[in-house]
Amino acid sequence: MRRILEKDALPYWRGRPIESITSADVVERVEAIVDRGRPVAASRFRAWCSKLFSYAVKSQLRPDNPARGVEDPVEPSTLRRDRRLGDDELMLVWQASEKLGYPFGPLFQILVLTGQRLREVAQARWPEFDLRTGIWTIPGARAKNGTEHRVALSEPALAILATIPRLSRSSFVFTTTGEAPVSGFSKAKGRLDKFIVEANGGQPLPDWRLHDLRRSFVSGCARLRIPAEVVERAINLCPKVSVASAASTTFTLTRTSGAARSRLGLPTSCGFTAAIPAGRPPSWQLPNGPPKHGDRRPTASTCKSRR
Repeated sequence: MRRILEKDALPYWRGRPIESITSADVVERVEAIVDRGRPVAASRFRAWCSKLFSYAVKSQLRPDNPARGVEDPVEPSTLRRDRRLGDDELMLVWQASEKLGYPFGPLFQILVLTGQRLREVAQARWPEFDLRTGIWTIPGARAKNGTEHRVALSEPALAILATIPRLSRSSFVFTTTGEAPVSGFSKAKGRLDKFIVEANGGQPLPDWRLHDLRRSFVSGCARLRIPAEVVERAINLCPKVSVASAASTTFTLTRTSGAARSRLGLPTSCGFTAAIPAGRPPSWQLPNGPPKHGDRRPTASTCKSRR
């Protein structure tokens, strides 16, 4: 709990008068934790906020409790959440991600293509990738179940990684400073939603979250008739698997033949795949423009040699 508070409360509320914090502030932080795939932690954070503000009300430090009306993210209705994005919706997310730019644009597209957890993608480091063999190895220290996880990357995912700008002296794939992985997912999704509304005739996507991309990936794999046990291991859903089992899963995914292999990692049918523009993905740029002197962008040759 202390880690959640230090990460999700203090950086945003430190120095603010307690009476200035609103229900919208609490909702923003709760949703940010949920978007990281941690609804239980978000529920605990909400409960902590409610206790804190209740004490503040009793101490006459503020007139009300802004956390009281905030929805608990682990209510039964939320636990039964089964939102999956359709092909048209995924295409809107994909196109809006291109407009969003680096770092969140390619990050969200990698979420679509791999079905991995948001935090595991956002904190990815270049040494984890072998772009020659198309394998991304998530170390056990970063995996939710504590076990090393190997991800078989599709051709579209490899193409995106090949065009991501790389800061010198930084190993992070998605970063703005080079010193830490990217953060601020709630605000980034807000910007993404604005681009979606613009492209969708003023209509937003109904009730969707970043974690729904993971569920959509699983649904898409089912449509490709990939065995359920393979999909579970592909997204690291199993509690803990042996090295041999993980290797077998990677072999199964990378050896899938024909059209299924070409769109492995795409959580939809051929309709969505065909709609992705042919050729290279956008040439992602850093938020402040092209890489400055000392920074470098990976080329095809460097990608093949990078481990």
